[in-house]
Amino acid sequence: MLAIKHVYLRSPLARQALSADLPLFVWTVDEDRLLRRVLADSRVACLITNRPLRAHALRAAVAG
Repeated sequence: MLAIKHVYLRSPLARQALSADLPLFVWTVDEDRLLRRVLADSRVACLITNRPLRAHALRAAVAG
């Protein structure tokens, strides 16, 4: 696995990890806008946040 800060999701590092079949663990995402974006990103295996209840609620909304 590769644990990366959310700002690196668009970096070559994230693409290299995915091409090597490494799951992405993204940290620390606390803002609603970023939570929605990361939760909707199928490349992300794990989201680390200080707001787990909010992330859970947004995940349900993102999933439809």
